[in-house]
Amino acid sequence: MRKYFNVFVFAAALVILASCAPSINEKLIVGKWTRDKILSFEKNKNFQVAPAATEPPPAGHDLISSQANDENGLIAFKQAMINSGEEGRKSIETTIKTSMEFRDDKSATVALRHSTLNGTWKMNHKGTKITVRDSKTKEKQKIDLISIDSLNMRVADSYPIGKMLLEYMKR
Repeated sequence: MRKYFNVFVFAAALVILASCAPSINEKLIVGKWTRDKILSFEKNKNFQVAPAATEPPPAGHDLISSQANDENGLIAFKQAMINSGEEGRKSIETTIKTSMEFRDDKSATVALRHSTLNGTWKMNHKGTKITVRDSKTKEKQKIDLISIDSLNMRVADSYPIGKMLLEYMKR
């Protein structure tokens, strides 16, 4: 009877240790990532635009420039930007990530279009969601991790005007 008890305790300890171990994605994400391209864009059908806000964005507001390689994603995104009005453009411009760096010590730097977020990061147990918390404002940015390997990472970002699937390359 004592033998079965020891086996049970040993098995339970292994399960507990395995559940506390970081996911493989947590190891792969450490490093500096640069946005490579927009893979797809899906417009939010519920987003309402004021009629006067359908003018093209002012000069210098081209978010994608030469970094988007996928023509369909690029065209759909640019059209949505034109049709989203100033509120939609500002929302995306301030939150689109141009590069992200995740370090072993759980610190992170996320370069946004017009600012930089410095803080800490954590990943859910499944390795599919990353939360970056700004050390100054305590604001949280959530990132849906679609796939990752040693060189490429795909994430989904949601904005009021729609969802984007972005690809990042490790530097």
